Amino acid sequence: MEAAAKVAKEKKKKKAEHAAKAKKTEAAAKQKKRDEAAAKKRGEAARKAEKAKKEKQHKESSAKKKKEVAKKKAEAAAKKKQKEAAAKKAKETAKKAKETAKKREAAKKKKQEAASKERKKKIAEAAVKRKKKRAESKVKRKEGAAKLKKVELHHKEGVAKKKKEAAQKKAKKAKKKEAVKKKKEEAARKKMKRKEIADKQRAEKVAKKKKKQEHIEKLAQRGSQRVCGVSKSKNIWCCQGHKCYENPRAGSDWKRLPGGLKMISVSGDDTWGVSPMGMVFKFHHLAGKWQRVPGGQTLKQLSASGDHVWGVSVSGQVVYRYGVAGKWQPLMAPQLAQVAASGENVWGVTSGGKIYYRNGLHGKWKHVGGDLSQIAVSGDHVWGVTSKNRILYRNGYKGSWQHAAGTLKQIAVSGEHVWGVNAKDEISYRHGVSGHWHHTRGSLNQIAVTAGIDVPSKAGCWFLQPSGCPNHKGETGAQGLWHKNEKFSSPHQDEGSCKRGLHEMQQYCGTSDAKMKFIHAAVIHAAVHGQGNAKKQSKDLGKERAEKNGNLRKSAYKETMQKVKAKAKQIADKDAASATKQQSASTDTSKWVATKIMHRVVNKIHAAAKKVPGDAHLLAD
Repeated sequence: MEAAAKVAKEKKKKKAEHAAKAKKTEAAAKQKKRDEAAAKKRGEAARKAEKAKKEKQHKESSAKKKKEVAKKKAEAAAKKKQKEAAAKKAKETAKKAKETAKKREAAKKKKQEAASKERKKKIAEAAVKRKKKRAESKVKRKEGAAKLKKVELHHKEGVAKKKKEAAQKKAKKAKKKEAVKKKKEEAARKKMKRKEIADKQRAEKVAKKKKKQEHIEKLAQRGSQRVCGVSKSKNIWCCQGHKCYENPRAGSDWKRLPGGLKMISVSGDDTWGVSPMGMVFKFHHLAGKWQRVPGGQTLKQLSASGDHVWGVSVSGQVVYRYGVAGKWQPLMAPQLAQVAASGENVWGVTSGGKIYYRNGLHGKWKHVGGDLSQIAVSGDHVWGVTSKNRILYRNGYKGSWQHAAGTLKQIAVSGEHVWGVNAKDEISYRHGVSGHWHHTRGSLNQIAVTAGIDVPSKAGCWFLQPSGCPNHKGETGAQGLWHKNEKFSSPHQDEGSCKRGLHEMQQYCGTSDAKMKFIHAAVIHAAVHGQGNAKKQSKDLGKERAEKNGNLRKSAYKETMQKVKAKAKQIADKDAASATKQQSASTDTSKWVATKIMHRVVNKIHAAAKKVPGDAHLLAD
């Protein structure tokens, strides 16, 4: 083993020596190549230097030759210049001689001309003198003739003046007669014109009445509706029937509901609302009072479409529930400020103005182009209001936004019924896109509208058929109204048999959208007693408010009297010099000012009392 190791070591050593020798030879070869390259470079540098030297010598010799040629040329040019200068001098001397000869001839000519001019001048002066004498004699003759003519003209002018004065007197008389005639004609024309205007106004009045009657008839054909709204003071007002828009200025159909809300939503015979604290309520028409919806959800806004209720929480979370019996369900959605629902069409807007659409509960939110602060929907009728209170309309999700006339801060729609309130809380109505805005009396902060359906108030089994009875027309009852039907119900049946009657009626008519409502006699009894209590509460509330307003008036009167007395005292202090007279005058003025201010305050209170709907009527005596 040791011998093998030694052999291996020797082999390694030999290898290392061989590698070292190879390296040395390689280094020597490289050094040789470097030396050869350096020698080559030195040879090339020497050749280049020799070449540059020769070129320099050649350039120097050519430059020397050029200098000599240039020197010869300069000497030839100098000789040429000397010759030219001598020729120039000779020319100048000849020129000067000619000029002196010319000057002598010009002086001679001038003398001759001056002499001839003098002679001509003397002849002209003599001619002028002769002409002058002739002109003077002529002027004298003319002056004599002019004097004669003047005398004759003066005589003629006197005669003409007399004739003119006579003609003017005649013209004045004729003018007066003409003016009298014109005045009579003008009076007759005015009389005719007044008659024509009166006839026209009468015709216009008749036409307006006719047009108004036609408008009322048209509106009556459009079907009933129910409009509800909330005033700035959180009071709730509702109107049902044709008179909401038939006679807008009358305002007689607006009725106040008990309680107070910040916003309201109506759908068919259902009325939902959100209180100022964010609690959700639904109105019980039979009991005539609001019932709180269970679930403990606080909302800032909601929208009801039948039993489908959509809402927006205070944090912007979208929630949904199915009627009063359902539960609030939070939904995945962008943070919305407001939501509007109509069947499967659900729209919403964010606080930044972005618009979103969703196809029912199982759909997904889709961003829609545009910028709105509030939106309202009824089927494919989509209306909106921008941050600058401009009104926009869109025909469904696939439509495009179109500008509509007018300005509103909030809008509501149900089919062709479009209602809105402007920045001054004034109420307006229009019929669809092709209609025009009509102002109604009263003021609301927020408004909602739905197709009006009279809610049943008597015990028994009631049916509602929006589509009527296509298979047996006219047999089951009025389309779109709650009605009883003895064929499918009896007066003594319970809720279960009423439901079976609904199923039978739908099969018989071939429809699927009919509704049923069963009202117990006990519910009617409880509702009547509840209404009595509600009326008593509203009376007590009215008394309290009247007392409060009486106290307010008294305090206002006291304040004004105090201000007036203070002013009177200032006047008295200023005029202290003229004591008694001034003091009595100041007290008289203070009384007069006090009574004036008092009258103004009372007038303002009475003016506020006339506004409907609102709370100002409670301020009246």
